[in-house]
Amino acid sequence: MKKNEILTAFFIAKKNIIKNKNILIFTILIISLGFISSIIIYGVLQDVGHDLQENFIETNMGHIILEPYRDNDKIENADNIIKKIKALPNILGIAKINKKAARLYDLNNNYIDTEVYIIDPEEFSQVSVIDEIIKEGSWLNKGEKNKILMGCINIDKCNEIKAFDTIDIGVGEKVRTIFNSYPETELILQGIYDHKYIEIEITSYIDEDTAMEIFSDYDSTTADQIIIRLPDRSYTQETIEEISKFEINAKISTWEEKSSRFASVLDSFEIIGDISFFLGLLISAISIYVILYINILNKKTQIGIIKAIGIKSKIIALSYVMLSFFLGVIGSIVGILLTLFMIECFKFSPIQTGVGELVPQVTIWIFWFVGFAIVLASVISGYIVSKKITKQNIIEAIFNG
Repeated sequence: MKKNEILTAFFIAKKNIIKNKNILIFTILIISLGFISSIIIYGVLQDVGHDLQENFIETNMGHIILEPYRDNDKIENADNIIKKIKALPNILGIAKINKKAARLYDLNNNYIDTEVYIIDPEEFSQVSVIDEIIKEGSWLNKGEKNKILMGCINIDKCNEIKAFDTIDIGVGEKVRTIFNSYPETELILQGIYDHKYIEIEITSYIDEDTAMEIFSDYDSTTADQIIIRLPDRSYTQETIEEISKFEINAKISTWEEKSSRFASVLDSFEIIGDISFFLGLLISAISIYVILYINILNKKTQIGIIKAIGIKSKIIALSYVMLSFFLGVIGSIVGILLTLFMIECFKFSPIQTGVGELVPQVTIWIFWFVGFAIVLASVISGYIVSKKITKQNIIEAIFNG
């Protein structure tokens, strides 16, 4: 196409923009709403997956986890390993954990089964937020024996869901406890913690001094796990590379690998997010096509007159492609601004769920992808519609427009 033909198409497109401001503003608004619909639900579901992982990272998983290579084995010389890793940069906290299965009974002989973590309270408070979410009572104190910390989900008066087995016990009261292969003992409920994600609350905690009282074979120099807390997820890989240099006889896993236990849930959220994302794009494309079709259909007379004075159909078609491109670009820009505004609103007032407070997570790549898709849909829609209109007979276009 020649330069003067392109300039003519640009002139026609410019005149259409100037003379039809109200209609075009409405069209841009529709396009921007389509942009938002493509992103917000997708972004919220992305945040669900992120928060689900973060719940475990901040409580009992950490960013890096050291474990024995084989089941029923222990990490030997755990204290020496901890001392070495502590000297590395970006280590916010590190703690060893030993695990025991237990059954807890109340005075009415109701019981619950729970996994008990044996911890050093001071160490563990550096890697976990459990000590910060005590609803009643207090966190474990090093040196105090025969105390247990339990999650709200296990306590009758605390659990409002009533879909789980609970025991009727309060802070300061004794709970009859049976560990596998060990004599029955009594522990005092030190505190009750309440996490926004109830699956976290299934775990109970005792300190090492209590473990030494109960378990005659307890060895505080070994561990079932060593968990490490970092400033954020981005430091994980470089820290693992540094730990690997120590040649520790333990398997090193990341938070991402350990969260594979609920990978199917995360995959479901991603699939739903992708479906909503592409449905949003499809709806946007259809909306753009319909609006442009109606818009161009109302200009049949104008198109007929333009063709009558000798303007080629391909120039007219190009003018509407330019118009569509303009609408797509401006609509995408407005959509980006409105989406960013909505995200800020969500930050101020997030969606409250059992997983946590949800705020849509949207990357720059998603903005670019959706923006490109919207512009492409606009251009294609404009081209198809203009081609249909410009093929009609000149006389018919003028008198039936």
